[in-house]
Amino acid sequence: RLDALVVDFATVQVRPDLPCATCAATVNFRLSVRNYAPRTTRVKLTGRFGNRSIDFGSVAVGARRVAVVSRTLRVENPKLWSPESPSLYTVVLRARSEDRVLQRYKLRTGIRSVKVVDGKWLLNGRKMNIRGVGLHEDDPKLGFAITNQIRAREVAETKELGATMMRSHYPLHPYTHELADEQGMMIWSEIPVYALKTAALAKINVRKMAARELEDNILTNQNHPSIMVWSIGNELSSRPGPVQADYIARAAKSAKRLDPSRPVGYAVAGYPAAGCQPEYGPLDILGVNEYFGWYPGPNGQIADRELLGAYLDGVRACYPEKAVLVTEFGAEANRSGPVEEKGTYEFQSDFVNYHLGVYATKPWLAGAIYWALEEFRVRPLWEGGNPRPNPPIHQKGLIAFDGTKKPAWAEVQRLFKGVDQIEGG
Repeated sequence: RLDALVVDFATVQVRPDLPCATCAATVNFRLSVRNYAPRTTRVKLTGRFGNRSIDFGSVAVGARRVAVVSRTLRVENPKLWSPESPSLYTVVLRARSEDRVLQRYKLRTGIRSVKVVDGKWLLNGRKMNIRGVGLHEDDPKLGFAITNQIRAREVAETKELGATMMRSHYPLHPYTHELADEQGMMIWSEIPVYALKTAALAKINVRKMAARELEDNILTNQNHPSIMVWSIGNELSSRPGPVQADYIARAAKSAKRLDPSRPVGYAVAGYPAAGCQPEYGPLDILGVNEYFGWYPGPNGQIADRELLGAYLDGVRACYPEKAVLVTEFGAEANRSGPVEEKGTYEFQSDFVNYHLGVYATKPWLAGAIYWALEEFRVRPLWEGGNPRPNPPIHQKGLIAFDGTKKPAWAEVQRLFKGVDQIEGG
């Protein structure tokens, strides 16, 4: 019947607040109900959270208007979501009018806390030192229009590698988020504000579009317990000025307003010459994309991998109250050859051993994400620092475009699995 569609749930927010790992949780509900009918409709809202019933009461929703209803639910002895035990609660909501169900909404979510305290990234009060992988959705035959079967394979490969986090330069597909929730895979959730020049970011329409991307990502994906951070971008100018400072401040404030339960992060290009930047003040988490010993960087400042340890210590000294992690590191590989020759499998294996070895000496580091899990297409003439490239394919992946695992896979797997990624895990 047509009149059964006059009311819909416009947005549903189910946000847990967990003061401590052994505390009772407060689950905050915020429901936006839209009335499409040309007359005011009184709507009764009810729901369930796990085995608990919730009565949101009745609300009169004006013709073609939206009404917002909020409630809280206290949950004693909650089952906490974590990678080792991804406990989920089923949420079912109903909108009724005159004893008829006009609309239903169902989701699954989890209870956990994600915080940054004294420079530590904490999940349920436990310090994290994650290992993860970056990815771009691409397939040799399907291109970027990959299937859910491929998404499931990517999550399975990530778990097989021993990684607990996935990162992309854009919000991942809803199915990937659902798999992450179910299987205990953490997500670095980022909007595609990538490598924008300051002149572009200075345009008000560009900053408005970025703000919409951030808001859409949070409103769409906020109920997924797997998301550990809202990232506002990747590799803007490594020396931010007033324009970038304004963007960072506004984006961080907006993210905190929409979802105060998660930290806000950003990934920077790692160059020693950048120094300390007060513009990063509003952020909770700073990711560093470091390619020491692969790319030379401006004026050759990252050509020598031996400078990596001191660089990381410098970043920590600049931002002692923030969680700092490596959000990218990697080397291209498409052939066998001398270990000293860039682009060989031997070089890539040595590269990951060295970098992960340095990270292991930094107990304050919040984690490291290898870039990337699988090969993908970039652009014509891409060379990625490889003297013998295969454009347009980005070949830093641990898995080749044909699905073959490179020798560095086993090295990364061994080193990832040797790390206690969540304290006490």
